[in-house]
Amino acid sequence: MGRNSLAEERKAQILSAFARCVARSGFAGTSLESVAEEAKLARGHVRHYLGNRHDQVVALCEWVSAAGEEAFTEVRQIADDGKRAAAVMDYLFNPRFYEPSEGLAVFLALFEEARRDETLRAMFLDSYRDILSTLAGALAGADETLPEKNANEIAYLMLCAAVGNAHLSQTGIGPSRTRRVGTLCRRVLKMLTPAGPVRKSPTSRA
Repeated sequence: MGRNSLAEERKAQILSAFARCVARSGFAGTSLESVAEEAKLARGHVRHYLGNRHDQVVALCEWVSAAGEEAFTEVRQIADDGKRAAAVMDYLFNPRFYEPSEGLAVFLALFEEARRDETLRAMFLDSYRDILSTLAGALAGADETLPEKNANEIAYLMLCAAVGNAHLSQTGIGPSRTRRVGTLCRRVLKMLTPAGPVRKSPTSRA
């Protein structure tokens, strides 16, 4: 195995262990020692491959966001405005975004950490702005009568509903309620954009 391959394998091993620790104990309860123990590596290996605490947290955020960013890149590249808007809604209300899981617990812990960390905050804001601009642009393109300001406000409403749903799902809210949010938001969207309704895609479960 080449040196680069070994380094990537070790980073993934440490980040996976870091994620499990954060999901279980939060950042406050996660130490260098606990990550090293979870990864079954020496503390020096954690620092060697990921750097200091701040670098570790940023690397974790990039690692857990990678799959979502790849999926959203595909959404952004859809040429048809109506289909792109529908795909953004499917992305926001996909069960992976709100069903309680280790990944969601880590995401929400990072979200909370971003209040105190400018780098994380910038990463979250960049991601949210990307979603907002993609959805607003698609809505305006699908409905030429929709003012840009209205498209932006509707996009923000949908993002808030999706993020809020993800947060509330971790507090014990019944799963039947969290599953309905996507359907309800599509109904609201249809009322707000009568000339360019956004329907649930055939492959979506949300």
